[in-house]
Amino acid sequence: MADLTALEKRHLRDALGEEGMDILDRQDQERGAQITGAVNDAAAAQLAANSAAGDATQALADAATADGKAVAAQGDATQALADAATADGKAVAAQGDATQALADAATADGKAVAAQGDATQALTDAATADGKAVAAQGDATQALADASTADGKAVAAQGDASQALSDAATALTAAGKMGSGTPVNAVASTGAVALNDAPHEGDTVQIGTITYRFKGTLAQANDVLIEVSAADNAANLDAAINLGAGGGTKYHINTLINPDISSTVIDDDLTVTAKVKGVAGDLLDLIEVSEHITLSGAKLAGGVNGTVGAAGAHLFDGSNIYICTATNTIADANWCKAAIASF
Repeated sequence: MADLTALEKRHLRDALGEEGMDILDRQDQERGAQITGAVNDAAAAQLAANSAAGDATQALADAATADGKAVAAQGDATQALADAATADGKAVAAQGDATQALADAATADGKAVAAQGDATQALTDAATADGKAVAAQGDATQALADASTADGKAVAAQGDASQALSDAATALTAAGKMGSGTPVNAVASTGAVALNDAPHEGDTVQIGTITYRFKGTLAQANDVLIEVSAADNAANLDAAINLGAGGGTKYHINTLINPDISSTVIDDDLTVTAKVKGVAGDLLDLIEVSEHITLSGAKLAGGVNGTVGAAGAHLFDGSNIYICTATNTIADANWCKAAIASF
């Protein structure tokens, strides 16, 4: 009714009459009240719905927070389990350490007992050693006394021997069985060969009857290998003279031992010695053709002929009695002497 125009309402009134219009107005008012109530109910419902939606949103937020806390709580629980496992492992390790400590303590206790036993034995040994030392001291004192006595007897014996030698010499001389004189033993001739530097290719040195040639490559008998240092070259020459180590590498393999002379070497100096004693060795040659080799002389020197004597021969001079222990030639050294001392 509220939506009808004034003309429409007048036509309707004319058709229905006043009573009909009142009925319509009352119906219209009732419907308006119903609509208003419905609208109010709808608004209230909307408000309730809005409130419910807010509550739902809050509930979701609370649920999310609770879920996060649950996740955190789960992580804490996991960490707690891990920590518990670690603690349990440490407890097991600690138990093992304690067991080992007990074992070590037992071992140490055993060692202490053994050490105590060793100490007791050491004291016993020390007491025994002390007793032996006292006995040894007594033995040493006795030994000194015996040595002193023996020394006196030796002096007396030396005097007796000197007197006996003098008496024997006098008796033998008087009987014509001991000649007078001072015999000598034979001495070998010697010489020196010094290598001042490494020899040059083809340098030579004659030692006795053998000529040695220095070569970078060994080609014939008596070739000696040239090396860098003078000492190495001296060693190679010494080996060749004596047929020592190095045949085929330090000197030629066909080299023979020197028949007349032997040698010794110290650094770059050789001492050469006649193999037969006596002045005959003074005739052996030393000849060099090299600017790097120095010789003691053109020949060996210092040989002395020995005094010829038969085994058992005696000679006497003012100081000694000489006895020939074996047949002695000019090349031998078989004379011995005993000093004659006054007393």
